[in-house]
Amino acid sequence: GYYTDSPQISPYLPLRTPVGGKYIIGKVLSSNSEGVTYIAFDVEKRTPVVIREFLPEKFAERSIKSAQVSIKDEWRDCYYDYLKKFLELWRKLARVRGLSALIPVIDIIEENNTAYAVTEYFESISLREFLLKSNTGYLNWEKAKVLFMPVLSTLSTLHNLGIVHYGINPDNLLIGRDGKLRLSGFCIAEARLEGTDISPELFEGYTPIEQYSYGFREGVWSDVYAFCAVLYRALVGTVPQDAVSRCANDRLIIPARYAEIIPAYVINALMNG
Repeated sequence: GYYTDSPQISPYLPLRTPVGGKYIIGKVLSSNSEGVTYIAFDVEKRTPVVIREFLPEKFAERSIKSAQVSIKDEWRDCYYDYLKKFLELWRKLARVRGLSALIPVIDIIEENNTAYAVTEYFESISLREFLLKSNTGYLNWEKAKVLFMPVLSTLSTLHNLGIVHYGINPDNLLIGRDGKLRLSGFCIAEARLEGTDISPELFEGYTPIEQYSYGFREGVWSDVYAFCAVLYRALVGTVPQDAVSRCANDRLIIPARYAEIIPAYVINALMNG
């Protein structure tokens, strides 16, 4: 469904650019202040893959005639510090095996003065799309439990390895043809925290207050808040009140019609989270 004569928007890699000697770049799937995600093709295995390129536009630029990234002089130290963190994150993820809610990392490449993380292509739709297409716009607990518990287990393992997502929301949870949820959208922490050198990617209703302000300490509990906010959306059918508004006037409740059908222990865990 993509017109191959359409140019890729600068500063992203042009269509058909080779990466790592075996991958061919396709269209852009998404981007944020940390980098860009492409659909791509593995010419050896003849399969599609997904490639994440480290490309913080505040620090770096690319001419339309070259795949090479050039660094702005005033941001050189910052660029390489964040590039190191990008590589550390994806190398940790690449070492994790057997987690049902994680899309496997199959390659990490350093070239063009930047780095690339290659993951398996996972045919899916986002949880947000899935909920919008459902008859009711929400799920009962029995169905939600089957979807969400493997994600929670995967998240626990990642936290034990020192990996915090900081961006859990219905667009970063993907549901495949097998009916299982996978966690996607990993970034370095600085791309999702206020007060860093990168513009933060925050998700209204799902991002906890500590990511909005450097006056609070963020950590694994930040993912717990976001996970529970997504579960709230799935069970109640509405996006929870955003964290900044809650600090001023917390009006978040489970509406009575849902409180009657959601088990009490689930409500307690949800609101504590």
